Amino acid sequence: MVTESAGAGGGESTRPPALRLAAEDNVLVALRDLAGGDRVPDRAGMLEVLVAVPFGHKIAVEPIAPGDPVVKYGEVVGRATLPIARGDHVHVHNVVSSRLPGSQGPSSQGQSSQRQSSQGPVGDGLVGDDRGERSDDR
Repeated sequence: MVTESAGAGGGESTRPPALRLAAEDNVLVALRDLAGGDRVPDRAGMLEVLVAVPFGHKIAVEPIAPGDPVVKYGEVVGRATLPIARGDHVHVHNVVSSRLPGSQGPSSQGQSSQRQSSQGPVGDGLVGDDRGERSDDR
């Protein structure tokens, strides 16, 4: 996992360009906009970003085949719909969510999209309104 480190400017902190959130993740999260050709550190060495990846989006740290899980936060958040190369942008164009209603993931198959953690339910980033419908809370 990449951590922040002190810069040469006497206590300045430098933020890594991308971060693996859990040891078992097969993606990094971009902590700033990245351009194709940028290199980001990962535990296996430097990873070359193949295409532009916006802040907050995912980057594959290993090849992911169609149908294979995309793991972020140590949880399966989706499944690849296309081959994804190491260093490629991982997003809705090549992944179907395992968490969003209406996707081909567990929610659309009548399974709950919530899991239990030691602190209670882990949601999918969506909240219900008074009519029982779901809406994005961001």
